[in-house]
Amino acid sequence: MPQLKDCIVHSLRKGDTVSMYSAAQYVIILPLTTVEGGEIVMRRIVTRFNQMYKKTNLMLNTRLNAVDPI
Repeated sequence: MPQLKDCIVHSLRKGDTVSMYSAAQYVIILPLTTVEGGEIVMRRIVTRFNQMYKKTNLMLNTRLNAVDPI
């Protein structure tokens, strides 16, 4: 998980937020982005992780959800 966090942190922009959600999950908050922009960020994280850790037998699953303001 520390390796994944490193990939996430180095793939985000200033103002984006990441936090560990559980032992095997991270939550990422991307303020003021479109669904397409969020998909680009998720692909960038997965691509970076796969490039850095080619020899691991791990698969990342991502899910993107919009959050409505209160």
